Amino acid sequence: MEDDEEIIECFLTIYPKEKIIYLGEPCSSGCKYSYKNFNDLIRKVKFYFGLYHKDKLKNMRK
Repeated sequence: MEDDEEIIECFLTIYPKEKIIYLGEPCSSGCKYSYKNFNDLIRKVKFYFGLYHKDKLKNMRK
């Protein structure tokens, strides 16, 4: 198994009727985003990971 520093565990809950997405981790309260369409939903997920896991993602790309 990989080193724990390279693991990102994230919970994703999507409410399509309300167009709301919840992203969170076991040790955090998480974030709630509204979205307009599928592409906007993807942008919100990318924003979340860029905001909270920028350094981890940078190391994974090496």
